[in-house]
Amino acid sequence: MFALVSAIVVELNAQTPPSIKKPNEIIFNNHVIRVYKTSSSGYLYDIFFKDNPVIQQKDNPFTGNSDGLKTKEDALKIAKWQIIHLYPNNRNGQPGNNLQKIPMEVARQLNISAN
Repeated sequence: MFALVSAIVVELNAQTPPSIKKPNEIIFNNHVIRVYKTSSSGYLYDIFFKDNPVIQQKDNPFTGNSDGLKTKEDALKIAKWQIIHLYPNNRNGQPGNNLQKIPMEVARQLNISAN
């Protein structure tokens, strides 16, 4: 009986996808958004598609400030916006590091505190 249960567990583990969602990850449009806290209490994020990084936001996308965005929710809003609006232009498989600044109008439309 133990051998049967072990075989079933091994089979189920083999069927589990290699990348399991972590607590700080959000799935959006088949992309994974990983939000993280900066050393200065702001938030930044990375966006992955099929386990490959496509956007690595290392600074505030509106100001270029390394402090990041004020809240985790703001980071998620703009990450989702980038997936919809910017990522289609970056499908060459190279991560977009330090992407161009996003217009402040986008921050206003999304109700994000850009400072």
